[in-house]
Amino acid sequence: MNIYRITSSAEEYGTFEVNTTAMLEKLGSELLTDLGDSTTSIADKWGNFTAWFEDMDDESDIDPYPDVFVWTDCVLVMNEKSREVLNNLLDKVGEFLPFATPKGRYFAYIPHLVVHANEEESKREVRNGIEMESKSIVFSSAEVGTKAIFKTDFNNFTCAFCTDILKKSIQENHLIGVRFENHLV
Repeated sequence: MNIYRITSSAEEYGTFEVNTTAMLEKLGSELLTDLGDSTTSIADKWGNFTAWFEDMDDESDIDPYPDVFVWTDCVLVMNEKSREVLNNLLDKVGEFLPFATPKGRYFAYIPHLVVHANEEESKREVRNGIEMESKSIVFSSAEVGTKAIFKTDFNNFTCAFCTDILKKSIQENHLIGVRFENHLV
């Protein structure tokens, strides 16, 4: 089973923008900043938030919107079609939280499943005796197993990882917006 880091191209699809003021008022700065760290439901704190995709250069609306996109750290966003297609793989290991966009409902997807990196084989950069960002991440095949999506505390939940199971489903359903990187950092 192959493992991939899920990425998106802001050059191609712009950035996913949200009404930060409303989110800060409802969620608070700590939860909003650490959204990807969540391993339990935050649905009871979620509000009726608005969002949109914006071109990085001229702040115009993107057309078409991607089906699946990396919003921040390990949090994905996806449209209704993607949620329907991927629900059976993702629902039990994370949660979908709605956004209203000019092109219909989108959902933030926060994976809750944490897989610990193999500490002996994974490496972090160390500066002045302080561990910094990850230089390499290695996962145990036994621990990953047949999980479709997960995150890891080894890199402080800065990205989502997936296996061939999720990659295949996204590709077979022609969902646009994400890439699958073999280089895990």
